[in-house]
Amino acid sequence: MFNLFRSKPHPHEHGDEAIWMTDAARIHGVCAEANALSNMDEKVVIFAASNSDASAIGTHAGPNVSVVRKSDLSPNRLTEFAQNRSVLYLMLVGLPDTPEAEESLLTKCKDLPFRIVLQLHLSLPELNAAGLVPSNMADKLKQLGGSEDEPITHRWVSSAIQ
Repeated sequence: MFNLFRSKPHPHEHGDEAIWMTDAARIHGVCAEANALSNMDEKVVIFAASNSDASAIGTHAGPNVSVVRKSDLSPNRLTEFAQNRSVLYLMLVGLPDTPEAEESLLTKCKDLPFRIVLQLHLSLPELNAAGLVPSNMADKLKQLGGSEDEPITHRWVSSAIQ
């Protein structure tokens, strides 16, 4: 979507990148997806770019989902979370400080003994606040039949916003 994780090749998979209509829908949607994965015995770590997102996610995420604040994420922490698993699902919630910061972390993680599946979850209000989409984008999407509880994942929409 924003090519945040694609400037250099990494041995990581990229899951769906999603744009949610509201911050609340994003929190509920991310938690529902994380809980569903953890119920299938997958290890999920949600990386929250802000403390408010981390707190909100922490109240809705299940007991097998780990919520990590931006300052606590490191290759050592990811290894602890993986617990001898072959795959670790890493859900990134919110805009990163810079794409380079996340690229740096992923570069450090390239030699870890497990695969990381990345998913980026953003909301229209935060994209609007960052000046990346017009303020009436949510209204236009609702006119097209967009629902608050369904993320926008189609690459045409992502390309248009980009």
